[in-house]
Amino acid sequence: MIITYAALADDVSGAADPARRRLFQTMLAYIGWPAGTALFWPISFPSGAEPGARFASDIFAQGVEHFGIRHVLCFGPGPADRVRTLFPEEAKRVQLLELPDPSALLPLLPHELHIALARAKALRLA
Repeated sequence: MIITYAALADDVSGAADPARRRLFQTMLAYIGWPAGTALFWPISFPSGAEPGARFASDIFAQGVEHFGIRHVLCFGPGPADRVRTLFPEEAKRVQLLELPDPSALLPLLPHELHIALARAKALRLA
């Protein structure tokens, strides 16, 4: 399982948002997947990055292929649209699960967050 969201590249490049970090720690604890089941992989470059001739979506697709990923959990419509472009549903190569952007999840009360994450918690990773 790969988890991605629009600001992930910024979060892993030294400009991490502590509230978002806590959100994803809470999310992973609630979902309860075994350790090593999920990895965070950016689908965009950090703000201000000069990637040259490389495209973040190409690097993302290479990560999906390299790790043999079958499920991608996207937070927000932008990242989900990119994944749909890279891995069309009709190809049945990757199952996409789209959830709200992290900024929409941050103000939720715990029970509201559990409701928002119910589809991810129900996902069976075999």
